[in-house]
Amino acid sequence: MIHRWQLLSALTGLLVPAVSAAPHMGAQTRGRVSLGIQAAYNFSDLNEPGLGGHVLVGLPASFALCGGAQKYFVTTGYLRRVSTTLQWAPRGATLAPYVGLGPYWARSSAVGASQTDVGLVGQLGAEARLRTLQPFVELQLLKDGAVSAEAVAGFRIVLAGRR
Repeated sequence: MIHRWQLLSALTGLLVPAVSAAPHMGAQTRGRVSLGIQAAYNFSDLNEPGLGGHVLVGLPASFALCGGAQKYFVTTGYLRRVSTTLQWAPRGATLAPYVGLGPYWARSSAVGASQTDVGLVGQLGAEARLRTLQPFVELQLLKDGAVSAEAVAGFRIVLAGRR
């Protein structure tokens, strides 16, 4: 089993130099289509790490649609979550903040019992807009009754054009 912090510490080791170099690079915009991978740690509900991926599709007016899936490393059973968020980020910044909001669907199972949750996910993050590799960090708040929070870090690879 993966130790809770191993995933995040490995990604942080890659992200910190890339994010700190971003202000010294020329300003870029989001790609029209990018593919990403992220590590997460849910620190208020599960206290477990997760790993996932997403596709980000750029839209007009600095918006983007982000669809993703994540699997958490729980001690017994499984927990998976899929989500779709509409994100907004300002144009022309090399190190850009962004916000997002959308629905999520989660399925968990442990010792013969399973549960499905539907809720809202809010995102507050920052991304370094480098040419092809775009690292990001974000805080996600999940609401399905109770509110839980997770720290997320990862990177996107731009597959198609810039907007």
